[in-house]
Amino acid sequence: MITLSQLLASTGKSLMFTLSAELILALLLKADKKTVAICTLVNIVTNPLVTLTFNWTYILTHKPPVWYIIITVEVLAVLTEAFVYGKTVKDNIRHPFLFSLILNLGSYLGGLAL
Repeated sequence: MITLSQLLASTGKSLMFTLSAELILALLLKADKKTVAICTLVNIVTNPLVTLTFNWTYILTHKPPVWYIIITVEVLAVLTEAFVYGKTVKDNIRHPFLFSLILNLGSYLGGLAL
C-alpha cells in the first residue's frame, strides 16, 4: 500500500523532473521570460494532476496504468497547456499546440529513460 508521504514524494519528484526538462526544452526553443514563467505555472497545475491520476490508478488496480489511461491523461495535459499558451503567450509562440506537444513528449520520454 502506498502511503500519503510516498504519494506526495512521488508527485514532488515528478514535478521537479518535469519542470527541469520542460524549461530546458522551452529555452532551447528560444522561449522568452514570460513564456518560461507561464510554462512553470501551467506545469505546477497539470503535472500533479497527471501524476496523481497515474498513482491512484495503481493504488486502485494494483497495476501500472494501461496505455489508454496514459495517452488520455497526457493528451489532456498537452491540450490544456496548449490552450493556456495560446491565451497567454500567443504573441511569443507561433504554434502553442506544437510547443506543448514537444515539451510534454520530451519530458515524458526523459522520464521513461530514467
